[in-house]
Amino acid sequence: MLRGQSIIVAKMLAHPFRCLTVVPTFFSVRGLRLLWGKIRRFGFCLFALHYVEQQMTLRQGSCNQCGACCKLVFSCPYLKGDCCLIYNTCRPDVCKRFPIDERDLRDLGGVCSYSFPIRRPEVVPAPSFPVLWDRRPKYDPDL
Repeated sequence: MLRGQSIIVAKMLAHPFRCLTVVPTFFSVRGLRLLWGKIRRFGFCLFALHYVEQQMTLRQGSCNQCGACCKLVFSCPYLKGDCCLIYNTCRPDVCKRFPIDERDLRDLGGVCSYSFPIRRPEVVPAPSFPVLWDRRPKYDPDL
């Protein structure tokens, strides 16, 4: 073994888990949520294009090119500082369509300039049931 290689091996043996510095974030609740979000977005772009296109029509705002979406879970290899090297050329579909819905904006913590309209719950009237019998006492004027 060369002398330089033995120094590298010695450093690796001294700190064997240094390369796993990112892994503990995966095991946190937030890390698992971010990882699931990345898998969910990839699945939507492959298998549920109708949902993605519907959400694109609802999305408001524009990209401020902050690079926050490129740093979710791991840093994108095409990201230099806060600038995407392939922004106007050949971005993957997942990147072009980010954020797909409100969950993606929640993962970023309010940094993204996109927004979605607030969905108000529909007011559904309570069902009216027929009165089968009247439990109120009858008023008798002769009493």
